[in-house]
Amino acid sequence: MRFVARSQLPVAADRAWAWHMRPGAFDRLVPPWESVRMRESEQPLYEGCLRHLQVSPLRIPWRARHDRFQTGRLFRDWQESGPFARWQHHHHFEGNELRDEVEFSLPGGPLGRLLLPLVRWQMERMFCYRHLTTARDLSWGHGLPVRVAISGSHGVIGGSLRSFLMAAGCQVQRLVRGVPQQSDEVNVELDPSPLEGCEAVVHLAGRPLAQGNWGPDHRADAWSSRVGGTQRLVAALRRLQQPPRTFLCASGVGYYGPGARLAEEDAPAGGDFLARLCLAWEEQARKAEELGCRVVTLRLGPVLTLRGGMLPFLLPGAIPGGGEQIISWISLPDCLGLLAETLRGGSGAWNLVTPDSQRLEQLVRTLGRLMHRPSVRLGRCWTRRLVGRRADLILDGVGAWPGVPLAAGYGFALPELEGALRDALGCPLPSGQPDGWRFDWNV
Repeated sequence: MRFVARSQLPVAADRAWAWHMRPGAFDRLVPPWESVRMRESEQPLYEGCLRHLQVSPLRIPWRARHDRFQTGRLFRDWQESGPFARWQHHHHFEGNELRDEVEFSLPGGPLGRLLLPLVRWQMERMFCYRHLTTARDLSWGHGLPVRVAISGSHGVIGGSLRSFLMAAGCQVQRLVRGVPQQSDEVNVELDPSPLEGCEAVVHLAGRPLAQGNWGPDHRADAWSSRVGGTQRLVAALRRLQQPPRTFLCASGVGYYGPGARLAEEDAPAGGDFLARLCLAWEEQARKAEELGCRVVTLRLGPVLTLRGGMLPFLLPGAIPGGGEQIISWISLPDCLGLLAETLRGGSGAWNLVTPDSQRLEQLVRTLGRLMHRPSVRLGRCWTRRLVGRRADLILDGVGAWPGVPLAAGYGFALPELEGALRDALGCPLPSGQPDGWRFDWNV
């Protein structure tokens, strides 16, 4: 069986080739609904290299060998052992066209062919995702700092940003709290010197708010991990002879307090606990300005991705609290695009949300329609019974408007809810497919 997928990239072949060779590219090319993981740390590709993959949930090992390198034009990966009877994948780069040619055989002989409809569907959506991601990353991955440090790199956003930056050619260091275990890990509280000459720090660390009971101890931990963690990080940067020129610090749209208004970045802070947390968090981040840093506070809305956050929680179809609360969301691709934009320039607060804020009910019902399953209202009382005090995090919506990103000229890749959900689920409409996307089968 043979599958061929083609699309047009925004760059020439040599840049697309270089992107694929770098660490980070493999992680960027694995769709969030797939369960293929690399067992070792990702290294650059080279002639004859072997990658040990694992296909969950059955933990099937997959040994992939890479060879036939023609610089700027072609390379191949093929299966030495794994889930297919045979797998051979040629990556072609010609002009600004990316072409994937895959020849494979399914295991089990005639019985294996029963799986062909499922395999065809999976491959079409997987390669559509791969081509979209390649084009977006190549569009956004220019003019970035050479050396970037990231805290919270094991989280959904931090992990994706790390892979994005490495594939773009950046040197990335991971800021950790414990004893460093890998060569790219640094504990700046113990010794900040490895960050000498680092151009940018992206501070995303903080205990996940939804992981806990939202009681007094949990709130104290959330405050300590964000406000205290930022205070300690800035104090460590103060010990450097050459502090970074750029300091990006996560915050949240919870800064504005609950309400249906669409607050812009100059709106005042709210008065509830989450708003006070974001306000104190940002105050500690702005102290980096005393070191000569350009500081950007990233007021993040819920990120729609299957990798974590709000979207997996909404998959069963329940509409918490009746669904009247407003949700100012952002897709994971646009979150990375805006992070790249702020690494290149800007200062002050940025609302990392799209212009298409929606009521939660509309979000869940759109998700249900795309997944062909019903949606039901779950009243405030039942929501509190099921999730306890954490219900406060989803029962009170927060509306925000991306005034600064729009004024900076950022063009959202996924500005509308249905398109963003289709992208996250792997079922885009033709208008959401890569430029020049087409594929052929020979079975």
